[in-house]
Amino acid sequence: MESELHQQAYDWAKKISEHLLPRTRAYAEIWQDQEKVATTDEEPILGATYLPRKFKTTVVIPPQNDVDLHANDLNFIAIADNGRLVGFNVLVGGGLSIAHGYKATYPRTASELGYIPIEHTLAVAEAVVTTQRDWGNRTNRKNAKTKYTLERVGVDTFKREVEKRAGVTFESVRPYKFTGRGDRIGWVKGIDSKWHLTLFIENGRILDYPGRPLKTGLAEIAKIHKGDFRLTANQNLIVAGVSTRNKAKIEALAREHGLIDDSVSEQRKN
Repeated sequence: MESELHQQAYDWAKKISEHLLPRTRAYAEIWQDQEKVATTDEEPILGATYLPRKFKTTVVIPPQNDVDLHANDLNFIAIADNGRLVGFNVLVGGGLSIAHGYKATYPRTASELGYIPIEHTLAVAEAVVTTQRDWGNRTNRKNAKTKYTLERVGVDTFKREVEKRAGVTFESVRPYKFTGRGDRIGWVKGIDSKWHLTLFIENGRILDYPGRPLKTGLAEIAKIHKGDFRLTANQNLIVAGVSTRNKAKIEALAREHGLIDDSVSEQRKN
C-alpha cells in the first residue's frame, strides 16, 4: 500500500462492496417447463425489484482523483486527520453518459451531500442505494440513473430522505483538494518499502502486437513477481508489491515487451 490511509480506505471500500452486494450468488429465480420452481429470499437492500439501472460506487483519496468521482452514482472522499481515516465526504448523482439524439439525457457532475464520520459509512451507503431503488425511474430506462432522480426530486429532498433512512445528519463538507486525475504511470513506493508499477494499457487490451508483445511480457513478469496484479479504473494495470530486489528485473521485462514506452504522450495516457 502507498500509505496507511490507502490501506484504511481500501478496507472500507471492501466493506461497502460486501454490504451492498446481492446476497444470492446464483440466479434470483429458476424456471423449468415455463414454471417458477425456486426463488431467493428478498434482498435486504436491493429488495424484490433490485435497482432500475447500474449503480457505480467509488472511494477516492485526495489529492488524486483517479476514479473520476463526478462520473459515478455514489462517491466517498476519504478525509484524514494526522494520516488516519476519520470519515468521508459523500457525493451522489454523477454520470457522463448520454443517449445520442435523445435530449432528455445529459451528463451531470455529482452533488455534495456532506461529511459523515466513518462509523456511519455503511448506513449512508445503504440509504442512498435504497432511496434510488425506490425513487429511480422504472418507466424510462434512459432516465433511470441516480443523476436523473436527483434532478427530478432535488438534491435537498434526496439528502433529507437519505438522512432519514440512515438515521444520520450530514455535517458540512470537510475541505479537500484534487491536484491530479487519472493514473500515475510508473513507479510509486509504498509504506512497506515495496514498489508499485502502473503500466499504461491502451483501452485495457492486453494483447501481443507487432513489436509490442504485451501479453507475453506480463506472462514473463508473472514468473518472477511475488505480489499482486491490480486493475485500475482507467483500464491500466498495476504490478503491485514489488520487492527492491526484483524492481530492476521487472522494469527491464516491461521495457523489453513494450509495456513501458517513454514515447507515449501524456495526452494519450489520459
